Formats: sequence, C-alpha cells, structure tokens
Amino acid sequence: MMVNSGGFRLVSFDSGKLGPTVCVVGGVHGDETCGLNAIEVLERELAVGGRLLRGRLLTLVANLKAIRLTRRFVDFDLNRAFGKSDAFGHESQLAKDLAPYLIEMDYILDLHSTSAPTRPFCAGALTNRHLEMFWMTGLEIYTHGWEVHRGHTMLIDEVNRLGGVGVIAECGRTGARETDKIAYSTAIHLLQELKMLAPVKLQPTASHTIVRIEQIIRANSDRVSFTRHFENFDPVKAFEVVAYDDGEPVTYHLPFAIAMPTQGKLQVGDEAFGVGIIE
Repeated sequence: MMVNSGGFRLVSFDSGKLGPTVCVVGGVHGDETCGLNAIEVLERELAVGGRLLRGRLLTLVANLKAIRLTRRFVDFDLNRAFGKSDAFGHESQLAKDLAPYLIEMDYILDLHSTSAPTRPFCAGALTNRHLEMFWMTGLEIYTHGWEVHRGHTMLIDEVNRLGGVGVIAECGRTGARETDKIAYSTAIHLLQELKMLAPVKLQPTASHTIVRIEQIIRANSDRVSFTRHFENFDPVKAFEVVAYDDGEPVTYHLPFAIAMPTQGKLQVGDEAFGVGIIE
C-alpha cells in the first residue's frame, strides 16, 4: 500500500502476522537526508526479498515540497506545527493531513540530522514506554524535555497524543556518510529488537545516559556569539559565560551539558542551546 498525497509519501509493508505497527520517518526537515537514505535502503531490501516476520512497517517521507527545494521547511517548521494554533502555510496544512495516518502507529522513529557534528542521540518524552523504545534503538544518549519547552508541537508529540510512542533519533551531521549508516542501523536495531526482522548479531550498547533539558536558551537579538566552539553535550561550568547576546553574557547558575548549540547566524527567538542536566 502506498499513499502519495503530493505533500507526503507513505508506504506500507505488511507481514500478514500479528505484531506492532512501526513507522520510520524521514524528511520532516527537507534539508536533512539521512532519513530519506535509510528509507530508500529499507524499501529496496523489502522489495527484493527481505521479509517481515510480524507486524507492519511503514515508511513516511514527510515533506516532499521542502525536500524538492532542499530547504528545512517551506513556510513553517513542520516539527513545530502539530497542534500549534499559529502555524501557517504549507506545513500547517501538512500537519493536519498527516495526523489521521499517525493514529494507527505503535512506534514512530523520526530520523534527523544536525548542521554540526554530534554524538548520535534520541529525544522524546520521559515514560517507561519511551525509554523501552530508546533502549531498542542501540543509541546511548536519551534527551527529554524538548517537548515541554516547544509546546508539544513535534510530530512525535502528535503520535504520543494518539496513543503511540514517538522518538526522534538525531544521527549526526547532515550529509556525512556515517550519519546515513547510523540512521539505517538505528531503524534496523529497533525492528530486530521488536522481532520484526530476522535476528543478526547487534553491536551491544556500552551505556545509557539520560539528559533532561531543563531550559532552552533563545536568542534575544540577532547578535549572538559563542565564547568558544561547543560540541553537543560538552560540559559547561556553573556561571561560565557561554555566549554574548547583544553584548550581554549568557550564563547558567548550575553546571550542565550544552545541548544542540546553534553556532550559526541566529534570529530573535531562535533556539541557541539547551541546558542539559545529566540524570
């Protein structure tokens, strides 16, 4: 089964046997390619003889227009448009069009990449079901709290509202070959752990780290400059000056791990970084 609305493309592979319904998503942001590449490989493997052992696998290419334009979005960030009253334009309508198809999903793995190199990590809500899904991805770091500060407007938030479990996997830097490999292996790891694919020997996860995003620091001006180059999850000391925003120092009163620092050009209201507390 395939649904191609012009705005998105959804393909279904059905084993004919009882089991979970899992959706692998790519292209929520049109300039991030790892999810698209992972989906292409998955679909090709299933089409030429790969066999699901149980349940259904769906692949969703979420924002075809933004992908064609190689832009993050057309009018409004799709991953901030679900259930958001002031969303507008192409992505606002797309979020509404996608919602009915998300009702049937048990698990959604939303594959993303970043503009700067990063250790791969997951993001989602803090429930036992979400943590169990995270453990099945094979990744080592799980962040939660983004959804609170973003007003529960991401695609995975819509899945959660509808009774499923949605988790984002940030797989590395956009365009890097290793990022594509991690996106694919994360999806395969999940499907094998759910016993939907024939088991193969998987690389064991060395450890798990949970990071709570206590606060998102946003730009108050378009003149934000970081004091040094920060990698994702770098430790920051209490009261260390992380950046200057229109000449004002940006600090935090506790030691923390900096999460998703955006060290390019920022506009007023953009997310500069998250304050991550390791739990």
